[in-house]
Amino acid sequence: MALRLAYGMDWHGLATKQCGVLYVAGEGAPGLGKRVKGWRREHALEGAEAPFLLLPTAVQLLEDKEREKLCRTIVAAKERAGFPICLTIIDTVSRAIAGQDENSQEAMSLFVGACAEIQVFTGGAVIGVHHSGKDTSKGMRGSTVLLGGCDASIRITKDELNDNQVMIDCEKQKDAEQIAPVHMTMKKVEWAWALGNEESTLVPLKTAPEERPERKLSRPEADRVLLHIDEGWSAKTPWALTTQSKRRGRYLPKWMMETFGLTHAVAEGYVIDWQQNGYIKSELCDVRNNVSGFRVLKHLEPDT
Repeated sequence: MALRLAYGMDWHGLATKQCGVLYVAGEGAPGLGKRVKGWRREHALEGAEAPFLLLPTAVQLLEDKEREKLCRTIVAAKERAGFPICLTIIDTVSRAIAGQDENSQEAMSLFVGACAEIQVFTGGAVIGVHHSGKDTSKGMRGSTVLLGGCDASIRITKDELNDNQVMIDCEKQKDAEQIAPVHMTMKKVEWAWALGNEESTLVPLKTAPEERPERKLSRPEADRVLLHIDEGWSAKTPWALTTQSKRRGRYLPKWMMETFGLTHAVAEGYVIDWQQNGYIKSELCDVRNNVSGFRVLKHLEPDT
């Protein structure tokens, strides 16, 4: 589907470059048609042309012939559609390196290099869609070479208390200021075909973050948190407040949020307050593996 929509040339005070998009759908291609139709219906853009092309098949980017074929496709797309392709989206990284080990530094280094080659060829940008592991707090799955090799990492997560809300935040931004988190609501859009067959999809719409009352911990709950910290220290899997602890799945505020329904600010506030008042302290717990975390120095005083 080719495109001609009017876009502004300014984004947050920065000049933008108008160009076409090539979406390489190695995963979920059959459902993309519904997503595009639902988005068009919601924004009253049915029938409008847009500089967007869909390639409904995976491209094995670690194979020279496949990359060369993709570059030829980009050239042909420009000649046929009449606009240059400057943004290439690879969905997903896993499908683009089929048969390779995601945990392999070599494989991920080759993938980063392949993306750089496409970036140079188009003079634009490449976005790789990648999944997190089972523990989302540890970030994207596989070798850390991928995170280290990208200029920016944008993470999309569901709201922990509302599955209909998602947040887009910047996990990494090289050579620029990180953007503030963007909150989206997933709206169900429905339509029917001529024969009455109904279809639907979810369309993300930007929204203000949902405001919730800042719940506080009860005394028994606070005691439970300190006991939980004690148990983690004894097992040499301590809880912490660092970025590294997020990747290890031992980020204390996240556990408090999931367990007691606190906001991040409130959970983090408790942890910082306990540190400042000498209830917990961050120390080296496992010398062999160089793991640090919180140790309980004293428990809360009895209520008077």
